[in-house]
Order: sequence, then structure tokens, then C-alpha cells
Amino acid sequence: MNVPKHLALICAALSTLSPAAAQKSTDILVSQSTPGASSATRPRVASATHRSGSSVPGFPFLSQGVCYVLWAERRNGPSDIFFNRSMDGGGSFGNPDLQLNSSGSTFDSENPSLHVSCGALYAVWEDGRNGSKDIYFTRSTDRGATWLDPQVRVDTGMLPTGLSRYPEVSLSSLYVYVVWEDSRNGASDIFFNASHFFGENNTWLAPDVRLDTDAMGSAMSQRPQIVSWGTTNAVVVWEDSRNGAGDIYMNRTTDGGATWLANDVRIDSDAAGAANSSGIRIDHFGQIIQAVWVDDRTGHNSIFFDRSEDGGATWLASDVQLDTGGGSVGSRTPRISTSGDHVYIAWTDNRNGAHDVFLNSSADGGATWLTNDVRADTNTPGATPSLNPDVYGWNSYVFVAWEEQRSSSKTDIYFNRSLDSGATWLDNDVRLDRDGAGVANSVGPRISGSEDHVHVVGSDERNGSPDIYFNIPFGFQTYGIGKPGSDGWVPQITGEGFATPGSPVWLDIGFGLGGASGVWLGGDTGSKAALPYAGGTILVNSTVAMPFTLLGMLGVPSTGYLSQLLTVPNDAQLIGRDLYFQAVILDAGATFGVSFTNGLEMWIG
Repeated sequence: MNVPKHLALICAALSTLSPAAAQKSTDILVSQSTPGASSATRPRVASATHRSGSSVPGFPFLSQGVCYVLWAERRNGPSDIFFNRSMDGGGSFGNPDLQLNSSGSTFDSENPSLHVSCGALYAVWEDGRNGSKDIYFTRSTDRGATWLDPQVRVDTGMLPTGLSRYPEVSLSSLYVYVVWEDSRNGASDIFFNASHFFGENNTWLAPDVRLDTDAMGSAMSQRPQIVSWGTTNAVVVWEDSRNGAGDIYMNRTTDGGATWLANDVRIDSDAAGAANSSGIRIDHFGQIIQAVWVDDRTGHNSIFFDRSEDGGATWLASDVQLDTGGGSVGSRTPRISTSGDHVYIAWTDNRNGAHDVFLNSSADGGATWLTNDVRADTNTPGATPSLNPDVYGWNSYVFVAWEEQRSSSKTDIYFNRSLDSGATWLDNDVRLDRDGAGVANSVGPRISGSEDHVHVVGSDERNGSPDIYFNIPFGFQTYGIGKPGSDGWVPQITGEGFATPGSPVWLDIGFGLGGASGVWLGGDTGSKAALPYAGGTILVNSTVAMPFTLLGMLGVPSTGYLSQLLTVPNDAQLIGRDLYFQAVILDAGATFGVSFTNGLEMWIG
């Protein structure tokens, strides 16, 4: 039988239904204290893709988006660091969430940073337990289920002396790297520590290492950023006032942090101290390092870019201005995302009046850029302030989230996306916080992705004090549970791909009865169901049903699989549509002769 044809018919049938009336109706509460009872702010988000499969040749790896969120919250009085995760693409978050810093502290813990690699999570924050601010570290090797306890203090200055603030964490092979600003010597310097074995206790450098090489404590060095790659390579950049106005400096290591350049390197290419450079952000693809910052050398704040193709050894002779608006534009808060040769930089500027969101992109690793930057927010240009953007890119796909005071003096979180490297965008951007527009402040959006999973979190005051909320602009979420087949195996369904008009997606079934026949159930917006049937639950009030046959070892439990392409029709009216799928499989070994998969929601954006 022609499965591709059947799936095309499913999508075609669904696309003939009425256009979607609105965007996704619900967002998800991440912070699990009493809603609105305490202040939850400054979320950091990281995304991953979890795959499960079997050893059967050709069996697809079932792909599920995983979302990890770290934030600061005053539920116990002082600010503590909390963590939560969703293992089902954001369909649900754990209850309770986990406090990562030591409980019972009477001092604030703030400004967390999170790095995820291969199912392991690495977290740092500034912590006041010792009377000043120190940098503490913990890690999880089981996707956030449990964490290293006690936590490790990674700044090694005497207690309590100076402030250690704004930590960032990165990973390279076995090495965990942490960088922060530290005022133990007077004005802030940049400090670094490293563990040579995944952050284990007793594997950190003693003492920590200062990276700025002017006289210690003599000038403000602050807001460091770090990238790492390979086995032992890392580059750190920061803002530095040694020359009067702020410049951008860099140091690097090729041996896991044991040694650094004897003299740090200034990478902004105007005259030293001639203009103020700030807001540095950095990303990389292998040893190609990309850096962006705000610079007022033009007489107003502009966005400037520099890159190194050799791991920080050399940089461009002249850095590059990316905002093309001209005039007295006030650009600020640049954010960067790199995917292979694609580099995306978003910021806000006030060329039209109030700030709008703009983006420039490169398809050759930062060698060339769009002649004209593009605006991502679709409100009347300059009508209302759009602020604090964040950006995620995956190959030629780029996604931007920001906060905007569009409906009142309150801010909402908006989203837009481009499927062609920023050339074209949705005609109408999407509001992601799902309380009433302009009813309560939603601020600080952070966007993250892993392959085709895109996740957005923000701090939202709809319940009173701020809580952390999550939404997906498009994608897949599993829901419900299936019904076992032969030998107790429960077949599963997941989705892959960018669920956007004109894009290919895949519906993957696994762990069914090899060679068994079955039926796809598909339904449009509002068709999610929970109908008892044949000892299980039908999860879709279906409007279409199409047959299929599983591949795999004929009659062998758990080996049945199907990975099927479905192309979303290139119709903008589908944006905002949620579709639901489930598979029913004939299985003589199952109760009543059938097994069911879980349900799968596909949200088109």
C-alpha cells in the first residue's frame, strides 16, 4: 500500500478545514511554587533531542524534544536557584521543581547559567552563602533528575572578599569551564576555573586564573562570555575599560585552561578607548569564533561584529557594522546564534521611533552579510517599544523572540521566524504569552532549540508576582499513554521536522508488532480526546483515518516501525493550527486484538 499517498491525503483533508482562529491557546507554567506567590525571574533555557530506538536495522530513532529551565526565585525569602525540565517537548514539567543551591541560605543566589551536552547538565550561579558573592557549580548526569551535592565553589579567593558575578559555563570534551567577573582586587577582573573531569569535586584548578592582563583591579573588566570546542580549546571575551571608554578584549587557551596568552588581545578595531563598546555576545562553529557588541564609534550606538577563523589566534583587520538603518540609530542588546556557516544576529534599534527588532544574517560564517538588515516585528514601525530580543538559528531557519509594549503599558512576548535565512518572515508575528494581551508584564524571553525543537521561556506576572512560563511557537508534543501490544510493548509515536507551511515533517512509530497493519487517526484543532475503547484510550476524535503497514520483523513484538514523510501544505492559513495524530495497530497478542500509540500534537507555526 502507498503510505506516502495516505499521509498526503491526511494533510490535504485537514488543510481543507476552516482556518485557524488564533495561536496556541495555552502556555505552560514551569515554576512550581504557588502561582504568583514569589518572584521568579531571569530564566535560562537549554534544549536537547532525546532519541530512543532498538537494534533492528532501519528502525527509526523516536525523537522527542527535551527542555531544561534554570531561574532565580524568591519563594523562600532570598533568591534561590531553581530547575525544572520537560521530557515531552514542553507538554508537562516536573512537580516539584528542584532547588540547586543549598537550602536555608539567608543570602541571594542569582544570575544562573546552564550548559547541556549529551544528556548531562552543567549549572553555575553567583551565591551569597559566604557573606559576599561567590560562584558555585553543580551538574547532573541523568538529564536533570539528580544533581551533584554538595555544590562546588569554583572561585578560590579568600572569604569574604569582593564580588564574583555573572558566571558563564561551557564544556569541551571532559573539561568544564567557568568564567566570571570578580572584584577581589579592586575593580572587577575576569577569572576562570576549569574541571578536567566533568566538574567532579577535587578536579578543579587551584587557584583560579585571572584572564585580563592589565594591572589587576585597575580597571573594570566585566560581563565575560565563553565558547569551547574540541578537547582543550576555549575563548573568553569581555568588556574592558582600561583605555578609558570600554573596549572588547579576548584571551584563549589550547590546553584546557592550564595556560593562556601572556597578553590579552583587543578585538574592536577602532582606536583604543575612542568609543564605548559593551553588550558583548559570542558564539562559534568549531574554531570559527563570532563576536558581536554595541559600539558608539559612529556617534550613536551601533552593532559591530568580528570573527576569528583560527580559534582566536587572529581576528578581522576591521570589524563590521551590521545595522544598516543609518542616521542617529540607537541599537542595543545584540544576540547571536550560529548554525554551521549560518550566523544570525538580532538586536533592537529606534530608527523608526520606538525600538523595533532587527536581524542581519550571514550564510558564509560571517564573511559577508545582508546588504540591508530586516525587521522581525510586524507592528507599525516604531509605534511601540520592542526590547530584549533572543535568537535561535538552525541551518537556514531562524527564530526570534522579544518583549513588546504593544497593547498597553504592559509587555507581552512575541515571536517571528524565517525559513530562508532571514529574507522573508511571517506577515503577522505571534504573541506567545497566552493571558490577555497587555494584561500583565511578560518579560525576559529566552529562546532555545535543538535541531527542529524550538522552545521559549519568559517571566510573567499574570498571577501577581512573576512566574516562569513556557511555550512552543510550533512543533510536536506527545500526550496521553498508549495501550500495550504483544509481550507488553507499548507502541510510540513522535514527530520530527519544522512544522511550518511548506516544510517536510516525519511521523515516526516505534515498538509495534513487526509487519502489523494499522490505521492513522488524524484530527484538526479541538480534536484532542480521551475516549475509552478496547481496553485503552482513543486520544483523537478523528476526522480522517488512513491505513498503513509497519516494517520490522514479521510477527516479532517491539520491532515494528514506520517513519513517514508528510509535507505540510504551503498555506499561510495553517499557521496557528494544531493537528492531532494517533496510530491503532492490529496485534493478536494485545487485549481485544489492538494496541494504541500515545497521542501526538503537531502545532503549525
